[in-house]
Amino acid sequence: MDIQQRLDDWLASNPEAQKCVTKLYYVPEGEAPPADATHTLRLGSVQSAERHLTIALVVKPEFAVFLDALLAMIATQPR
Repeated sequence: MDIQQRLDDWLASNPEAQKCVTKLYYVPEGEAPPADATHTLRLGSVQSAERHLTIALVVKPEFAVFLDALLAMIATQPR
């Protein structure tokens, strides 16, 4: 399966996602996200730690502000 092609196809066929995200990148294990990426998303299996993938996103500035604010609130909340 070509993961990058699947991500490209998914984004191209989802106008709602395109309002926030301009590019999705599959990031193979051990590699750095592309320089233009603004955020990363790591998806993993609860049942098997070996099953995971990282996706880098290039998001529009107005959505990046929202994501960064959300991440800041999560990072600073009491445990």
